[in-house]
Formats: sequence, structure tokens, C-alpha cells
Amino acid sequence: EFERYKEITFAQKASEKAKKNPLIPIGLLTTVAALTLGLRAVSRGDKWQSQMMMR
Repeated sequence: EFERYKEITFAQKASEKAKKNPLIPIGLLTTVAALTLGLRAVSRGDKWQSQMMMR
């Protein structure tokens, strides 16, 4: 009875969900980029850039 179902990998499942909701991965990548740039600005001591990334 269970032979009809194929096991899908995490990557396949994530790919299907990304196709159904394409804005979610875009938003995730944008958030990660903003956090990365903000942390880099703080570590460099760039007050203006870090202030901009916190807004």
C-alpha cells in the first residue's frame, strides 16, 4: 500500500514550497543580506552604515 508513495528529499520539498510561495525565499535572502551588512558595519565601526541597516 505504501509502495505508491515516493520519498522526497528536503531539497525537493523546499523547492516545491519555494515555487508555490516565491516571495518567501526572496524575503529570507533580503533579510540575511541586511543583517550581514549591518553586522559588518558594526564590526568596522561605521556608525552611519550601521544606523541605516538598523532602520
